[in-house]
Amino acid sequence: MTTAMEDPSSAVHLWRSTPWAWMKPDDAESTAIRMVLHDIEGAATAVLSEGSPDLFPVIVDGPETTLPDVDDVVRHTLANLDARPMRLDIDGTHEGVINLDLRAAGHVAVGRLHIACKGQAVVHLHVSGDAGWCGLHLTGQVANGSMLSVAVTDELHLESCVVRCDDWRVGRDATFETGTLSVGGFRRKSDLRHHLDATGGNVRIGLGVHGQGS
Repeated sequence: MTTAMEDPSSAVHLWRSTPWAWMKPDDAESTAIRMVLHDIEGAATAVLSEGSPDLFPVIVDGPETTLPDVDDVVRHTLANLDARPMRLDIDGTHEGVINLDLRAAGHVAVGRLHIACKGQAVVHLHVSGDAGWCGLHLTGQVANGSMLSVAVTDELHLESCVVRCDDWRVGRDATFETGTLSVGGFRRKSDLRHHLDATGGNVRIGLGVHGQGS
């Protein structure tokens, strides 16, 4: 997918106060965000591998569907810039935290990560680096009856421009918890979307931001 899209209208609520023209990357060559999975303890498994270069298909209780909105300018842009997305497959019950480091370097850094959980786990994503512009797209599936908690600690450089998109699907009787602590990247835009696929699904979201000045 290499076609360009027009900038979204300011009449669209998401872009009313912060136009895409303020947030989009320049024409510099992009660098992939480096992702490193720490060692896993116990019998449960967590495997980090390369994903599909296309938007991630997510299957929950029915036919295959693609949750990310291909007409959304941010998701479209990140898909164009990131040719090597990653995926984290989690199986079983994890007693300890699954730690994944995301290092964003260079003028324009982009990363897409898909997390598929069948079991119970807590995942900590630590984002750091000095990238001038950082784009991150998180997608995921929480299987029926599973429980996934994702904590994101954002320690990017204070001057970094950050654009983040989330697209999550939560199955029947499944629970998804996510929280973000941001202490860097003071110019940022986030679009977080969660879809409950069946009855009994539950989503909890928390956010913390550290600011400076008035």
